[in-house]
Amino acid sequence: MIMHPRSTRGPSGKMELFFQHSESGSGHADDYETITLEGDGDIVVLSINNSSGTVKEVRGSRTSRYAITPDTLIDLIKKHGKLI
Repeated sequence: MIMHPRSTRGPSGKMELFFQHSESGSGHADDYETITLEGDGDIVVLSINNSSGTVKEVRGSRTSRYAITPDTLIDLIKKHGKLI
């Protein structure tokens, strides 16, 4: 799963990310969902109901991406107790 930073909202460090669903990466709006995460400008933690997992930054030539491994995401969902 790849998360791309889309917009930063002021000094609070909130950043909106969108999640790529399809392997093809077609870029169509239907391939993405959005979520807002808290941070200090560098996204390091994804939290679901106070359960946290590390989000790693992957630097590219034109953009920064933040990747979370599937097992980390599954673990967060299990700790949360339900799929949201």
